[in-house]
Amino acid sequence: IGLAHDEYAPNSSDIPRALVPFKNTDTNPVGSDDSTRIDIGLKIVRRVGGDADLSRLNPDNGPRRGRSSKRAKTNKTDKTDLSEKPNYKDVAAVIEVKPRPNQKREALEQAFIYNRNLYANQDYRRFTWGFAIYGPNVIACVFSNDNIFASKPMDVTKRYDRKELVSLLVNMAYCDEDQLGYDTSIRLGDDGFIKEIDAYNQETDTTHTYEYITMIAMATRNFGRHTRCYLCGPKPSNPDDDYVVIKDAWAHAKCSEDGSDPDDARNEIVLMRKIKDSLADKEDLKGGFSTIVHGGAVQLNKGGPAVEDNTHTAFGMLVPPLVGKPEFRVHRRLVLTPACLPLQNVHDVDQLIVAAADVMNAHTAIFKNCGILHRDISPNNMLFRRFGDNTVQGILIDFDCAKDFSIEKSERRPERTGTYPYMSINNLDPRSAVEHTQLDDWESLIYVLCWLGATGINYDDGQEHDRDASLPINYWQGDNPQDVAVHKRNHLQSELGLEMNILSRFLKPDEYSDLSTLIGMLHSSLFFNGELSFLSQGTLSITAKVLERMRLSNEGALRNAISGFIDSEDTETLDPFKRRAKHAQHIADDLHKIMMHERKRALQRIRERNKIPPPQTAVS
Repeated sequence: IGLAHDEYAPNSSDIPRALVPFKNTDTNPVGSDDSTRIDIGLKIVRRVGGDADLSRLNPDNGPRRGRSSKRAKTNKTDKTDLSEKPNYKDVAAVIEVKPRPNQKREALEQAFIYNRNLYANQDYRRFTWGFAIYGPNVIACVFSNDNIFASKPMDVTKRYDRKELVSLLVNMAYCDEDQLGYDTSIRLGDDGFIKEIDAYNQETDTTHTYEYITMIAMATRNFGRHTRCYLCGPKPSNPDDDYVVIKDAWAHAKCSEDGSDPDDARNEIVLMRKIKDSLADKEDLKGGFSTIVHGGAVQLNKGGPAVEDNTHTAFGMLVPPLVGKPEFRVHRRLVLTPACLPLQNVHDVDQLIVAAADVMNAHTAIFKNCGILHRDISPNNMLFRRFGDNTVQGILIDFDCAKDFSIEKSERRPERTGTYPYMSINNLDPRSAVEHTQLDDWESLIYVLCWLGATGINYDDGQEHDRDASLPINYWQGDNPQDVAVHKRNHLQSELGLEMNILSRFLKPDEYSDLSTLIGMLHSSLFFNGELSFLSQGTLSITAKVLERMRLSNEGALRNAISGFIDSEDTETLDPFKRRAKHAQHIADDLHKIMMHERKRALQRIRERNKIPPPQTAVS
């Protein structure tokens, strides 16, 4: 850490990098999406070639002690000097400092919280480091997708602990780049931003390099898959190649004894190949879902044969001291077509409706033809492309959470998949044992449309208006999934509840009126389907006592009340979600019809606004 100060002047000719603190401390770094202030940010100055001058870390930028005045190039950091404000793009690790020895928990918690901004600003970060200081004690932490690995406390008043801390910092200066959490298969330009991305082709055992253009989706959470999507173009040497989307994520995988990853049924690459082959002749679905070009596990170059990037290779040495093992994940990268844009780039409600309809049309076809259920409908997984006449096509992406029900039976206790604001009530509620069906994904669509209506259907709308902190929909992003489920049950229990809590609070009620209408239709068909009896409607279960009282008063009246409905044979099941799951295909077909009908109307409005003639009907 002393590298940053004037008294540093050792011979640094063989140091590959130096860890130095930003001069400004207790500050809110550039790139933060909140007002939190970090105590100390460590940045890395790296050597490129043999002439980098690590002693030139003094803010005056002048040559020192006879060394070359040539400015050192940096990789994965910018060229800013230490007098500038910290930028999360350049922070290698955050140090949280608490003055008292009894503040260990507070220091660790704060160090953990900052990491979300590191992932959001460093699109090449696999995992992150942090340090918690409380009194004379220092704890070093590595934050992975599922775990926090922490060292024992190092008391700097004790000689042995000081030696361990210094040894760690020296090792961080000399270790392989990937051990600091950086992705060596992504290369940066001199400006510190991504320039090229390597993508491994598992089938041909070859690596392809793509030119980076921009980010489509960022990783913004501490835990999870850390899914990122990059829009990339062909390298100048291959101008005929297509523009592609490269999806990068740490997906759960089955793990054998030696840590290898077999092609199991949850492997997204396997699922996407099946979808591609099964729907190859469906011209009406062309472009409605992402098609895999190639994919495979990320390969890290460590000076010898390439190594697959997974939990075992990244954190294997940290596992033995722990009780149990971390969840096994494989870092996969998929090259997909067509190239597309985030959903929040739509111009208006009609484009949003068309894009959402295309996504659910692909979703329906994939389930019917392949038996694969997506299980993670969210704005990040609904992209689109815009054509010259201002019409659009929605594209369904990301099958990390998908499940092939043609070879895997439904779980007795369904696993939870998705993001809280968009997850179905059943998926959120830990007490629910209802199997996951197409209806959960259609319910997620309703939440996506509600969320966009409340916060802005595109980036421009969202920036024009301040977010209302009192909106009931804010409860959908709580920390407790069961609490989120309760709020959603209450908000969607009736048409009036939906209107008062959600639709009437839309950001632009007049401009978003067609979106409100669509949501109301979907809500009615899903939760109050006219072909289902009152026992299968709503979001709240009829209590056993009420049903028993009805039976005792008049058994025949109960049967008459549900006769003629498609669920009339079942008078025992009280949970409306469980009852509807038995008729999932019927309800999903109704929802699909509504969506395609509203797509037609929205497309007609787009054509009228842009004076586009209707498509010609072929005449035989």
